[in-house]
Amino acid sequence: VTVSTDDPPFFHTTMVREYDRLADAFDWDAGVFATIARTAAEAAFCDTATKDKILKKLESAHA
Repeated sequence: VTVSTDDPPFFHTTMVREYDRLADAFDWDAGVFATIARTAAEAAFCDTATKDKILKKLESAHA
């Protein structure tokens, strides 16, 4: 599962708002969101070097 905002201006939302709504609806904590962020990075349409940089930043942020 990944979480994203397809068209923020059209839907009047932000990633922070989407994360807040998910936390409220499903009682998700920081660990769940860390997993979702990692899954999103792994699923991203970018080269391996870029993915590795993103994953490294995520790992250091959640260490």
